[in-house]
Amino acid sequence: MTLFAFLKSRPIFWASVAGTSVGCACFIKDLMQGGKFTKETDETDKVVIVTGSNTGIGKETVRELARRGATVYMACRDMKKCEEAREEIVLETKNKYVYCRQCDLASLDSIRNFAATFKREQANLHILINNAGVMRCPRSLTKDGFEMQLGVNHLGHFLLTNLMLDVLKKSCPSRIVNVSSLAHTRGEINTADLNSEKSYDDAKAYNQSKLANVLFTRELARRLEGTGVTVNALHPGIVDTELFRHMGFFTNFFAGLFVRPLFWPFVKTVKNGAQTSLYVALDPDLENVTGKYFSDCHLQEVAPAATDAQTAKWLWAVSEKWTCSPILDIKTEFDFERLNRRNMCACIDCLLCPCIVWPALFGLGVYFLRQYMQGGQFTKETNETGKVVIVTGSNTGIGKETVLELARRGATVYMACRDKARTEKALLEIVQETGNKNIFFRELDLASLESIRNFVADFKKEQDKLHILINNAGVMRCPHMLTKNGFEMQLGVNHMGHFLLTNLLLDLLKNSAPSRIVNVSSLAHTRGSINIDDLNSEKSYDEGNAYSQSKLANVLFTRELAKRLEGTGVTVNALHPGVVDTELGRHMKIFNNTFGRYVLRSLLWPLLKTPKSGAQTTLYAALDPELSNVTGKYFSDCAEKKVAPAATDDKMGKLLWEESEKWTHSKK
Repeated sequence: MTLFAFLKSRPIFWASVAGTSVGCACFIKDLMQGGKFTKETDETDKVVIVTGSNTGIGKETVRELARRGATVYMACRDMKKCEEAREEIVLETKNKYVYCRQCDLASLDSIRNFAATFKREQANLHILINNAGVMRCPRSLTKDGFEMQLGVNHLGHFLLTNLMLDVLKKSCPSRIVNVSSLAHTRGEINTADLNSEKSYDDAKAYNQSKLANVLFTRELARRLEGTGVTVNALHPGIVDTELFRHMGFFTNFFAGLFVRPLFWPFVKTVKNGAQTSLYVALDPDLENVTGKYFSDCHLQEVAPAATDAQTAKWLWAVSEKWTCSPILDIKTEFDFERLNRRNMCACIDCLLCPCIVWPALFGLGVYFLRQYMQGGQFTKETNETGKVVIVTGSNTGIGKETVLELARRGATVYMACRDKARTEKALLEIVQETGNKNIFFRELDLASLESIRNFVADFKKEQDKLHILINNAGVMRCPHMLTKNGFEMQLGVNHMGHFLLTNLLLDLLKNSAPSRIVNVSSLAHTRGSINIDDLNSEKSYDEGNAYSQSKLANVLFTRELAKRLEGTGVTVNALHPGVVDTELGRHMKIFNNTFGRYVLRSLLWPLLKTPKSGAQTTLYAALDPELSNVTGKYFSDCAEKKVAPAATDDKMGKLLWEESEKWTHSKK
């Protein structure tokens, strides 16, 4: 028996093959989700229309607009599905200003009725998102005799947009967003047979309608110049929606069972498919951008055919003529073409091969394990404008992610770090991503009491308020070394440094009440004990025990401080961020050799949190409104957890406090 045959007959072979499959599937799926619109905007008092919004990316667009406070009109043909979607969105976002109004884009009368009804209800319109569409359907005609794809995708939106121009101009700055497609690059405007009466190809008709969207966008932008109304087109990506319902290749039993799973890694979720629509509709940086085409939240080049100004003018004239006539002399011929079924046998045989099925199942298992291990997420939206926050150790890892999210929510954040170059680089990245310029670097070395005192003195010269102090910095399992003041490094940085920093800032925190202190501890506190006879590890040193002792000290400090601050309006809580893939483990030898870097890290990858997920409990403890009066507690995965018995020893907590006061000379 050859080695290959030997492995093939045993489970280890499938596990080996699975490794490759997993990496490819997960990487491709994540990559294909494309750009994300992450800027927070307040759309309160904005009025928006979204066509075709009872499902797919239209529904997700409405959901996000509602979450941001907009008044949204869902313009749909199927009122039952629209009402179901509306109810779901209202319950989820708590925004009651979401309305369903009937608008059948295959009927000019319906479009005119919708526009008239809307104008009776609203005097303003800030955003019109022409999202609805049909794709590669058998040849059929609209109620007015237009080929269905041209009629719905282009002519219906052409009429709707023109009927809404008066309220859009009155509400400027306002925006029009046309959802086109990459398919426009394969399209051409058939001026000799625009309505596909002589011949019909479902793909060509779709491509033509999407090219018409882009030409319409560019011509309309030219006509609206100087009015304060912008218009842009976009490609949402290949999204898993009902748009493919007319494609026979995807609607038969075998395709649904076997082919769709093959396409899964390459298809965007509907939420990700809506990101470019939201970007074009809401991004403040695009306020004066018009006549452009976007994909994955970035400006993209259009096909050469889409830059033909003469064709655009011709198409506008024809569209104007066709949509303004109540009855058009257009041939109403139905030419339903039977779609050829593909031979699925070879595909099925391939998919049923164990070399693909079992690795795929294994890959899904690893993927969902990875997702599960990310733990609780803090998803509540809070506005931290006007709040002043200090985050120690924030130029990398969960500290950096914490600052990034605080900046996104509008806070003024001080990054208290030792390494100037790394912090300034991280600060620049955060400012560029969030647009929040109230992010500052101030030097702080927690291994030096003098540096801590200098930091506090400088901070108090700049700020008379402090609403949140996040003691995040730490070192883990380092070789035996001492701080500048002679403390064992892990005890000195993780506990003593933060003890002094917190006490020096208590006056500001009390003046700013309600305020919060957040101490980043660890699950390692459960293995810790306070060695009161050798607190500074002078007689013996074990890196693991010293780290666990420092993390237990964090929890004891938290509980004792909570008692001392009772009634002041200042709360203090500790937390375990999870096992996070950061630089904290840089001193652990097992991960610093070749085997550790490439083999162990790969094996542990599904079990590790990302820095973003690692920051969630910190954000929860710092920002959740429900914790405004909660103090002296310990959290993990955005939920309260029990501490180890050693952390409930109040006598040890007081003793540690007294020793810490002596060592840091912080007693007043």
